[in-house]
Amino acid sequence: MLKKLTICLSYDIVRCHEGEQEYSTFPRTQQNTKEGTWLIKHCKILVKCMVPPGPFPFNTLQIMRFLRVVKENDQARLLEAITDRLYEVIFENKVPVSKDMSEVFKSLSPDLMERARVEEYLSQSGDEKIKESVKQDAEQVVEEGGFGFPWLEITQPNGQQLTIFGSDRFEFLANWLGKEWKGPNPSVSNPRESRL
Repeated sequence: MLKKLTICLSYDIVRCHEGEQEYSTFPRTQQNTKEGTWLIKHCKILVKCMVPPGPFPFNTLQIMRFLRVVKENDQARLLEAITDRLYEVIFENKVPVSKDMSEVFKSLSPDLMERARVEEYLSQSGDEKIKESVKQDAEQVVEEGGFGFPWLEITQPNGQQLTIFGSDRFEFLANWLGKEWKGPNPSVSNPRESRL
C-alpha cells in the first residue's frame, strides 16, 4: 500500500499520501502533470531525487548545432557514434564541461573524427543556416510538448504511448516497458539494483 510518494519532476514536486492524492505542483508544461499522474499510479515507492554531479544544467546549443552539421555531412552511423561519445563524456563527467566546450569536442578525435574536421564542423555550426535549422527543430519539439533533453517518445507494440524527459527517467521507462533495470552501465560486475 502506498504510504508516501514524493517525486521531483523537473524541479516540480508531486506528493501522494495513502487514501488521498495531494498534488503540490508548479507545472511548467502539461507534460509534468501527465508524468506525475503516471508515476503516482504505477510507482508505489519512495523515490529520492538526485541532482547530477558537475555543472548541470549547462548550455547545449553549441553541441546541438555541431550535431546538426554532422547530420548534414555524414552518415547516420557517425552521428549516432558522436552523439554517444558526447553524452558519455558530459554525463559521465569524463571531460569537464566549460563555456567553450573545447575539451568536450576534443574527445571526438582521433578515433571518431579527425581534429581538422572537428574544427571545420565547429566553424560551420556558426552558420546562419545551421542556427535556423536547429531553431526550427527546437520550436517543433516545444510544439509537441518537449522541454528538455533527452526528450523521449516511446510507443509499445500495443499502441500505449509514453513521453518522458530526462536521463533520470530511464528506470521508470524500463519499469513501464516491463524490463529489468540494470542501471546506466549494465556491463559492470555489480550493477545498481532497481528501486522499482
